[in-house]
Amino acid sequence: LKSAQEHVPLTARRFAAREDAARAARLEIEYAPPPETRLRDVRVSGRLFRFRFDALAGYTYTVERRHTAGAGEWWPLTNFTAKLADVEAEASDVIEPDPARFYRVRREPCQCD
Repeated sequence: LKSAQEHVPLTARRFAAREDAARAARLEIEYAPPPETRLRDVRVSGRLFRFRFDALAGYTYTVERRHTAGAGEWWPLTNFTAKLADVEAEASDVIEPDPARFYRVRREPCQCD
């Protein structure tokens, strides 16, 4: 592939192929997933259930709950977005007459602009 301006340095693009089986091309990808989100400082204060977790920069976190462990729909409780810096997030929920609740925190890449 050549550009229309071959006289301008660094504008030509050259592609090549290697057909030597002993020296086949290799693609190596290093990926370090972000650490797991861990709930901490879990406590009940009066009728309020609270917990904290570290929210890493560049991610949106959604705290969800449901009434049964193995089945049922997850309902959003709150969300946090750590745009530029890590933050300590705290979520709380009012304990209703039916105290059986299960919680999870989902992390997704931030769609921050």
